[in-house]
Amino acid sequence: MTFRKAFLVAALALTFCAAAVAEVLPTGGEVGPGVPPFSVRPGYRVTLAAENLGESRFMEFDDKGTLYLSQPAAGVIMALRDKDGDGVYETRTPFVTGKPKVHGLCFKNGWLWFTQSGAVLKARDTNGDGQADEIVTVLDGLPSGGGHWWRSILVTDDGFYTSIGDAANASDQTTTDRQKIWHYDLNGGNKTLFASGIRNTEKLRLRPGTNEVWGADHGSDNFGGPLGEKAGKFQPITDVVPPCEFNHYVAGGFYGHPFLIGNRIPRIEFQNRPDILELAAKTIPPAWSFGAHWASNGFTFLSKDAFPGHRGDVFAALHGSWNSTVRVGYRVERILFDSVTGQPYGALCVVSTLAPDGKGVLDRPVDCVEAPDGSILFSSDARKRIYRITWIGGATPAATGAPAAAASTAQQNAAAHDSLPPAPALPALAAIGYFNANCARCHGPFGSFYGKRPYHPYSVLEADIKRMADGPSNAPLSGEALAAQVAYHQSLYDLKPFVALVKQDGREISGEVSPGSTVTVLNGAQSIPAHVEDYQWKATLPADVKLDQLQLRAQNARGVTILPLRESRFSHFQPGAPL
Repeated sequence: MTFRKAFLVAALALTFCAAAVAEVLPTGGEVGPGVPPFSVRPGYRVTLAAENLGESRFMEFDDKGTLYLSQPAAGVIMALRDKDGDGVYETRTPFVTGKPKVHGLCFKNGWLWFTQSGAVLKARDTNGDGQADEIVTVLDGLPSGGGHWWRSILVTDDGFYTSIGDAANASDQTTTDRQKIWHYDLNGGNKTLFASGIRNTEKLRLRPGTNEVWGADHGSDNFGGPLGEKAGKFQPITDVVPPCEFNHYVAGGFYGHPFLIGNRIPRIEFQNRPDILELAAKTIPPAWSFGAHWASNGFTFLSKDAFPGHRGDVFAALHGSWNSTVRVGYRVERILFDSVTGQPYGALCVVSTLAPDGKGVLDRPVDCVEAPDGSILFSSDARKRIYRITWIGGATPAATGAPAAAASTAQQNAAAHDSLPPAPALPALAAIGYFNANCARCHGPFGSFYGKRPYHPYSVLEADIKRMADGPSNAPLSGEALAAQVAYHQSLYDLKPFVALVKQDGREISGEVSPGSTVTVLNGAQSIPAHVEDYQWKATLPADVKLDQLQLRAQNARGVTILPLRESRFSHFQPGAPL
């Protein structure tokens, strides 16, 4: 084995999991009548919005609440309507017909823009009969077909963006119009290269309130083939490499394909190119990485408040794997966005469409769209349906009269620890910042290490973090900073929020908490609500504070953490001590 190949394998071992593992599925949510036994995160409910559709691929709403659905094999765009507002789409009418490989949809200024593999068109209904009577071809003769024939479309006030992916797996098509996002005027003129190095981005959308273009891109297949893997039988590298990507596309940006994947890792076929370092230097890594072979298709930003604390986040449809020896993906994932930086910082599985044993496939999500009432619809092309996700809050199966589900692995491990260990105060945020600026850039929640593995017991997570933090060129973490890191990372994949006491000034106390949480100070039987903004909370203690009973209670959709302040490693409070 050459030095470069050995170095690459070692780098992959550090960057990605060593082996594919069965997914840990969420439990505690609800499914409605006719819905398969999906695994649903607590607080959410999945119901059936439409079925027997023939095909069910990409979706878009117009400004009147009509839902459009692309059916590429039939060459049809179907118009669906929920006339009584109950979340079930009772009527369906062919809006456009005779357009094979119809795919991307985008509504703008009274027109439904749509794509075929090699064309961009727009349609509208001018007489109100529910069918398009005016269809305009804006562009045709574009590259089409191939292994990734899906053409995206995003229409803005001054033009539109469109793309088509790799005709094969990882072929060099840099001299063609494929693997690129192009921008045109609204009339199809003034063609301009916007971004390149994409493999298969099937949908583009703007982040609400910005002009930022975002898209989900498929990772390539058979990464470990040149190293002698046996496809479908023994592929320890391909099973976890490369990630699927959620990208912020910028003008002039290059995103690596086909030469590099993920965080600038060369594909083995291209590692000996004389310009590989130059290509790496200009490659923009993913803003967020999904698991390998999850097949990230459609997504939607949340702009309404039907789901508390979700505004600005993304619901993404992951179609599921074929190039993995373990079934992975097959889910609707929530990507959490920081309201301050506008960047992703975490992800949660909302719905898994794998069977409870993690082996069977119940359905395959394709696209997500936000309905006018704020609920989320996701299409699926295995059962040819559309499902609806709504928020039911803190209800549990036991509370609604249904038998309680068996505890998941994460719940069992969490129960073994009772709660997160006492969260330290200062310098918790500094420790988190330090770690994320170093090891966690590749290995933490902003990269691929913890985000692609199941729940870790406390001791395992502590050992992993310490091993990476004490590595070459990194100053070792102190015991307190290490405890802060473990609590923070465990909270991302546990059922409970992270919470810490940071500061006391007289009776004023403040600290940190996982975004989207509520915080209450428990003073014996008294509950004192804290003010929460982003990741910070603050509260005022009463004059009759009971120091020996003082606790912090943090709650979010994943669960509750109780932190006895008297046990905090940095607590300024001691039983009986004056304030």
